[in-house]
Amino acid sequence: MNRFIYIIFFCILLNSCATSYTLAPRYEESLGDNKYEISFRGNSYTSEERLKGYFNKRASKLCKATAGNFAILQQKTEAVDYKDRTYADLGQSVDMELRVIGIVQCQ
Repeated sequence: MNRFIYIIFFCILLNSCATSYTLAPRYEESLGDNKYEISFRGNSYTSEERLKGYFNKRASKLCKATAGNFAILQQKTEAVDYKDRTYADLGQSVDMELRVIGIVQCQ
C-alpha cells in the first residue's frame, strides 16, 4: 500500500510544473464567418512550442464541422510576465510567461 502511495505522489509531483491542455488558461471568441480568436497562456515552465500545440489542438476542435481543417490567419507569441531573478550567487535567471494569440478560420 505504501508503494502505491509513493507512486501516486511521485506522479503528482512530476506533473505539477507542467501546464496541461485542459488547465491552460485560454480565451476564445467567435468573430463570425467561421473565424475564431484563440489565446493560450502558460506559466514560466511552458514552452512556446507547447502553447502553439494547444492552440492548434483547440482550433482543430473548434473546426470539427470541417473535419478539423483550419487556416491560421494571424498568430503571435508575446511575453505577458517577465521576472528577473538574477542573484549574485546563482547567476542570471529569468522567468517569463508566454501567451500565444491568433485568429483561425475553419475551411
